[in-house]
Amino acid sequence: MIKTYKYIALVALAFGFAACSQEDDFIPQGNQKGAPLAIASAGVVNLTTRATISTIEGTNCLTGGSMGVFVKSENTNTRYKGDNLKWEYDGSWKPSSTTVLYEADGTKQQIGAYYPYTAELTEGTCIIELPETFDDKYEDYDYLYSDYVAVSTNPMNIQMNHLLSKVTVSIASKGSEIDITDAVKSVSLSDVSRTAVWTVPTATLNGYGPADQVTTLYANDADNDQTVDNYVGYALPNAAATLGIRVTMNSGRSFAAQAPISDGLAGGNHYLISMKLGKDGITVGNITIADWGTTENNVSGSEVTEIFIRSTVSGTTAAIDIVSSAKDGVKAAIEALFMENPMLTTLTVNGTLNEVQQATLAEVLTVHSGVKLIMDMNENEVSEAVTNLTNEKQLGGYAVADDGTYTVYTVAGLQKWSETVSENNKTNLTLGADILLPTHNISVDENGRPSGSNWKTVPSFNGTIDGCGHSIVNLRTYGSDASFIDVGETSAVIKNLTFLTPVVYQSSTYLGVIAGRFDGTLIENCHVVGGSVTGDNTDVGGLVGGFRSKYVKIFASTNSAKVKGKRWVGGIAGYGNVGGSFGPAIVACVNTGVVSGNSQVAGIFGCSGGLDRVVACYTTENIISGYDGNITGCYYVAAEDTDGENGTTAVADKTALNSEDVVNAMNAAIDDYNDDETVKVTYKWKVGTILPELELVSE
Repeated sequence: MIKTYKYIALVALAFGFAACSQEDDFIPQGNQKGAPLAIASAGVVNLTTRATISTIEGTNCLTGGSMGVFVKSENTNTRYKGDNLKWEYDGSWKPSSTTVLYEADGTKQQIGAYYPYTAELTEGTCIIELPETFDDKYEDYDYLYSDYVAVSTNPMNIQMNHLLSKVTVSIASKGSEIDITDAVKSVSLSDVSRTAVWTVPTATLNGYGPADQVTTLYANDADNDQTVDNYVGYALPNAAATLGIRVTMNSGRSFAAQAPISDGLAGGNHYLISMKLGKDGITVGNITIADWGTTENNVSGSEVTEIFIRSTVSGTTAAIDIVSSAKDGVKAAIEALFMENPMLTTLTVNGTLNEVQQATLAEVLTVHSGVKLIMDMNENEVSEAVTNLTNEKQLGGYAVADDGTYTVYTVAGLQKWSETVSENNKTNLTLGADILLPTHNISVDENGRPSGSNWKTVPSFNGTIDGCGHSIVNLRTYGSDASFIDVGETSAVIKNLTFLTPVVYQSSTYLGVIAGRFDGTLIENCHVVGGSVTGDNTDVGGLVGGFRSKYVKIFASTNSAKVKGKRWVGGIAGYGNVGGSFGPAIVACVNTGVVSGNSQVAGIFGCSGGLDRVVACYTTENIISGYDGNITGCYYVAAEDTDGENGTTAVADKTALNSEDVVNAMNAAIDDYNDDETVKVTYKWKVGTILPELELVSE
């Protein structure tokens, strides 16, 4: 089970949304079934600055404008539900036209809302467009939403959340080398998107516009003393690790910096960034994540919620990110991590730590001497405190061998390998540890689409990837290319690698966790465990979307992810049907994940041509192949047994697969395959605990 933790220094804030209620909002018989559904108030989480919000009895509530309301109900009577109903505020919240009735059963009726209302929705979505330049009306871009909750009372008190990220930049100081007469003209966010498609009334954003745009922030004179205190505006949530900031001076000089936002911008967070202006550039100081209502001129962090570490845990492995400015609280956060996960054996630290943070880490690990420590730091950056630890240590995010092979231990090391592949696509990769990709603030909607990405597909790879039995955990990616790598050539090899709980989504053709397309690649002993693979088009597979060459081989690999596409959908691969004197081969592979689509959907191979070989495989979901290709010694679970027609045998239940007869038949098919091929399968089947299991029989 994957768990994600956030450790924070708490600021005590209490929100009493019921206090927003006004007496004239209530209907005498409101709790009775069939009474008109009423909204007493719309409270706003984490405070706000929107002009249409007032404080009522100490709680911030919407007191103006109009919102869109959605009501769901299991009742066939349409009067208990409605989509995008306009509710307006005139001393209280009232429906503009349509009246919805109260179900009087919180298990059957749900309500959601968004603000501000728009009548122009396309399949429940609308387009958000942020301005090129924010002015003194920047608060009007504070979009709010309330995801579906049960209608448990009448009238309802709705809890609204902020959709966007708020950003405040403060020029904390200017170096003496800066001309005193040269003032700041503007501060802008660079390399950002300004448009996105919003699925109301949820927090889901997709269809982002170009990510190379610029947004100029509003020069805010917070205390009206004719001096700019800070620069403020909004940004679309995203998974980028840095936020580009550009400062332009009256003289025409321009400075650029990248502010590290390790987990990307999250909706509902207020990012306060302190910067120092110097001769040759600008320096990013403290970056604080605060409550939304924290005043823009308070960037010291004295009254804000500061995140000290972010950690992701998978089994006995944990990866942590320590905020560069964090001091107090780090020790308690790490100790809490170990307390909640006492079986941890490996701790990966992403990023560079200062000496104080290293000393804190060393103090905690002194009592956890059996934990392997992996740090993304060079030897000369490591303090004496960490050096003296008796724990097994691996310092540095990666190491490069004489032949150019990258051995990586951290997320940063994996990213460095990816960058190198763009220059040399034969750069080999070896995993020295499990790699836990950060998923902070990345949600997954009901369609299997993640709200952000933590990986960019590596194109045109033609080397060797050896996972050495390690896993890449929590891959999250979507777009036109949403796989780990793509387009391997005839010499590419991917082996001994597991992808744990990936979530990939793609609108175009050719999608798989490992790769969308392969020209000619050996995949051996690779596994996709849990998660989902969702394609809006054809050629979708758990491991590989499709083949473009007869040289592809997939041996001894498995999938348990949920796989969904339109046509040519398979648990292992989507599409083959390559010409030539022989075709690709899938041998000794397993699918236990649910596979769905419109046509040519199968547990192993969505569309295998007459020359594509499927040998000694089994699936507990669906049939072996969506096309009668060259299939031998394969098994699947069906309602009734069959006699092995077309090279496949159906058995009545999963337990029937785990038998000596099935295992022997599949191994005989492997032997026949090896007799005909130069690239041999070095794995055989054995009777397992629940289902047949693979074992390595020779190198």
